[in-house]
Amino acid sequence: MGFASVFSVTTMLLMLGAMLLILLNINIFMRDTQESVGDITIFLLEEITAEDAKAVDDHLRDDAGIAELRFYTKEEAYEIFKDSWEEKGYLLEGMVGAFQPYYVVVLADINESHQFVSDIRTMPGVDLVNYSQDLIDRIEAISRTVQYAGIIVVAALVLISFFVISNTIKLTVVAREKEIEVMRYVGAGSGMIEGPFVIEGMLFGLVGAAVAFLLIYLGYRELFERYSEQFFQLSSSQMMHPLLIRKEFVIIFAVMGAGVGMLGSLFSLRKYRRI
Repeated sequence: MGFASVFSVTTMLLMLGAMLLILLNINIFMRDTQESVGDITIFLLEEITAEDAKAVDDHLRDDAGIAELRFYTKEEAYEIFKDSWEEKGYLLEGMVGAFQPYYVVVLADINESHQFVSDIRTMPGVDLVNYSQDLIDRIEAISRTVQYAGIIVVAALVLISFFVISNTIKLTVVAREKEIEVMRYVGAGSGMIEGPFVIEGMLFGLVGAAVAFLLIYLGYRELFERYSEQFFQLSSSQMMHPLLIRKEFVIIFAVMGAGVGMLGSLFSLRKYRRI
């Protein structure tokens, strides 16, 4: 019976740990992807007045939500574009007049992009604002979907483990029914009778948590050492380092294991408190 409880908690926490690792790495990937596509380019009208240009510049430099701000004159824009053509850059000679001055903005919070762009577009002297709205929206939607799915899966696993431990303790209580009855007759209180079963449930949970932590940590460390470089080459994003999650996972697993074991035991004992 104890093996079933330990196995249930181990399985639950293994899946919980795997889900947390997936969510953490997806969040890192989403953050890095958002940063790479989150630049907002603000093109100014070629005939912008000095007053409007100053108003736009002051507005941007006073915005506390901007993490990084760069300004390029039309001459600098021309040189940058010309350099990107490399050996064919000579074809752009004399075309500096075709370029516009512009700002490149990086926001501290990519989720504020829509409001920021809506505000800046209304300012006099602003010609065009470019940013990857569709891609940012899609990334945000994917991130929310993964988080919600993770919460549902974790909740289901917790419930399964809860009922397995509860049923295990319940079978133990039934097997010791006569012993409990004798303890009642000699005046033993509820705490003395229920305490050993609660401790037993917590021990089942802690043993399962320890096994699950060792398996998930050692397995993820091996995965990180083998594939972190390939992951970066494919996605331009870093995997979460195992050392960064070790302490947190020990705490999460211990609390979850002991908590599920204790609650499962208390739940199973409700029916037998007046034996």
